[in-house]
Amino acid sequence: MKKLLMIMVLLLLTGCAGKQSIAFEGGNTFSFDIETFKLDDITFTLNEGGKKTTIPLSKNHLTDEDFLKLLSVGTHELKITHDNMTLDVVITLTGQTPADYDVMLYSLKEGDKYVFYTMGTYVSYELHLAQSTNKEGNISNETEGIFDGGYKDGYLAVIHSFGKAVSTHQKVFSVSYDKDVSQTFTLEKMIFYRFDETLFEIKNVIYYQR
Repeated sequence: MKKLLMIMVLLLLTGCAGKQSIAFEGGNTFSFDIETFKLDDITFTLNEGGKKTTIPLSKNHLTDEDFLKLLSVGTHELKITHDNMTLDVVITLTGQTPADYDVMLYSLKEGDKYVFYTMGTYVSYELHLAQSTNKEGNISNETEGIFDGGYKDGYLAVIHSFGKAVSTHQKVFSVSYDKDVSQTFTLEKMIFYRFDETLFEIKNVIYYQR
């Protein structure tokens, strides 16, 4: 009888220790300026049998549809998923997003690298980005086209030409580091070109770091 009781207690303790839950520490409603908001500005707590770990929000916690909402102003009701557990969150992004922008460039931290994406129609682009640290990363082309990336006069400089119009939502290049580096990119120069009988500069272009 005593042995059976001990087994039951052990099973109960094991079950408690393995129980997981996720929650926000101070409510599930947030507000940010769209120009400065980053996903990891939002954190939630993972509770594993009494052990608490702070988890920063990442794109992996969101559906693609919900993530894209965070590139425009407004109040967005989203669902966060972590290890098959879910949380509802309401994120309000304030400021102005031009409704008629032609090209959007945005960047995301994915593991030990920052990945840059574009949405819109263009044939080539040129970027100069200032970094918040002096750590130089490895710059890699993530798609087709003629690509040149490096560091010049203290800036991360990229020139990328496709030789034809591209209009898909696509990953274009990435910057990886030897170890985990928290980096903020400030746009110093951004020129996108389109071809319509002649090559011309696209004026309505925006950039966000997420």
